[in-house]
Formats: sequence, C-alpha cells, structure tokens
Amino acid sequence: MSGTSPTGWKKPELWSFRLSVASLVISTLMTAGLFYYGQKFAQLSADRSRVEKVQDKKIELWDRIGPQLNKILSYIIYVGRWNQISAAQVVDAKRASDEIFYIYKPFFSDKFQNDYNRFMDSAFQTFNGMGEDAKIRTSPASRKDDPKAFADSYDLQVTFDTYNALLADAVDEFGLSFAEPKFKSLAPVGVPDKVTVTQSK
Repeated sequence: MSGTSPTGWKKPELWSFRLSVASLVISTLMTAGLFYYGQKFAQLSADRSRVEKVQDKKIELWDRIGPQLNKILSYIIYVGRWNQISAAQVVDAKRASDEIFYIYKPFFSDKFQNDYNRFMDSAFQTFNGMGEDAKIRTSPASRKDDPKAFADSYDLQVTFDTYNALLADAVDEFGLSFAEPKFKSLAPVGVPDKVTVTQSK
C-alpha cells in the first residue's frame, strides 16, 4: 500500500504528527530552559545585590572606624595632630573602634580581623587589671599626660607597620585603592623608636 505506513498512517499525516510532537518537545524544553536560566539569573541578581549591600555597609563601618585608628596612630608615632590629642582621647578612640568592630565582626574577613587585632595589640597593652584602662604603647616624651597611661614597652615601627598592613588589607576588604604612606622618621629627634622596660621582681 503505497504512501501508507505499516501503522496505517498516510506519510503526510505521519510527518505532520512527528513534526507536531517535535515542536511540542522543543517548546517544552525551551520553556523549561528559560525558566531554569531565569531562576539562575534572578538568583545571581539577588546575590549581587546582597554583596553590594554588604560592601556598602562595610565601607560605612570603615568611615566610622578609620578616623579612630588614624587618631591612635597619630598620637603614638607623633604625626598630624598628635599634640592636640590626649591619652584619654586615644583610649576612647580604641573603645569606639572596638565597639563598632566587634558588633559587626561577622561582616569582616578573618584576615582583616587578624590585621585589626595585630594593630591594636601593637598600639595598646591590655588586661592591666580590673577596671584599668588600656595603656598606650608609645613614648611619654613631650606628653603632658599621666605617666601611668603608657605601657612598659613599645615599638613605633611595629605599630606603624601593622597599621599599614591593615590599610593594605582594606583595599581588598572594602574595594578601595590608596597610596601607601611613607614616613622617613616615626618620632621626633630624641625620642627612641623602640623601648622595652623589664620590670624587676
């Protein structure tokens, strides 16, 4: 029986049926594909929006922490307005910075947290007794503050280096760019860059 398939379908009808099935399959696959990639795109857009919001928040936090850290560094290594800052203000700057940093700690990477803590450890001697303030790791020379505000030992170069390491890490942490500051001298003439006092027993 010419023009007829073994199933009894005429060839034009069979090709028409196959074409309809193929069109249906292709349409279904395209719909599923568009839905899948649409979902993926929506997820990527949501993720990008979330990342941007977190990044904006981190920059906002840096705007609050950064000036406190700069005040601490200026006082310790005798730069900027160091002679207009008191030891009490430096300790208050540490408290203000720490409060923000530890409240929002989950926002920061482990590396940034480590660099922050290294800088604070280089700038302050903590755990000095119940109710005692942190002591500042710098020379009391040319200061009008109570000598008890200062730590037994300090290293201005280490404090300077850990501060710059923190700034360098901020480039990645906050998507910033900066020119790393350079100082030829960390302290005025006559003030040692480093001192360690050994307490006698």
